[in-house]
Amino acid sequence: MPQKGNPNAKKIKSSDYIADLEKQIEQLQRQIKDAENINKELSSVDCINLMKQEDDFEKSLMDKYPSLFHKNEDGTPKYAECGIGCPEAWQEIVDNLCGSIVSYEKCRYRSMDNPDKKIRIWLFRNIWNPIWNPIYNLIVGLIDPYRPYRPKEKKRGFWSIPAEISALVKTTKRYKIDKWFKDFNYRKLTIKDIWVKKELPETKIAQVKTKFGGLRFYVDNADEHVYGMIQFAEYLCEQKNKKNG
Repeated sequence: MPQKGNPNAKKIKSSDYIADLEKQIEQLQRQIKDAENINKELSSVDCINLMKQEDDFEKSLMDKYPSLFHKNEDGTPKYAECGIGCPEAWQEIVDNLCGSIVSYEKCRYRSMDNPDKKIRIWLFRNIWNPIWNPIYNLIVGLIDPYRPYRPKEKKRGFWSIPAEISALVKTTKRYKIDKWFKDFNYRKLTIKDIWVKKELPETKIAQVKTKFGGLRFYVDNADEHVYGMIQFAEYLCEQKNKKNG
């Protein structure tokens, strides 16, 4: 019959096995004691006050800057996914940072091609403009009402038009034709509403915490400008730490 088990396995003495169990029990007892000490610290008055202070601060940010928080099903702001917590000395900096982000996102504007006029825009840019623009510029140059009054040394570029010449030109037929032609080109031959406002995602706070003695402000959907504000706020908190020792 084949031999059972591993013939090369070392035999463990019962005394060694018991000693190993005793070590594991001692380790478990130390872990239980550490957990009890942590629980006492968490239940202390200072810790409770700190947690209440951080909760109140997060609520104040939710009330002042609801756009920086994700929404519940009923549309009300909900707490940040990983919480908001920072020393009281930094709260003013964090508050100002949130205000700066909201103010920036209200004022920013980025445009995009009108999606309802994609074909017309393509035709206008790639076919109409290359053909019509040279013709338009030639006609405008020929019917320029100020052309007869332009100084000979100013054949091209800008020149200062005296008030009396300007008043005289406005009474000429050439001036009326020039004005009509430019107005006709803009109203009839130029496509309107080429650009529309691009909807940009709003910045949302994911977490605010202290790490390695510095502020960490984590967000979703932020652009490079918002990240610049965050870096500046983190720098201010770092300088405040150095000042306070």
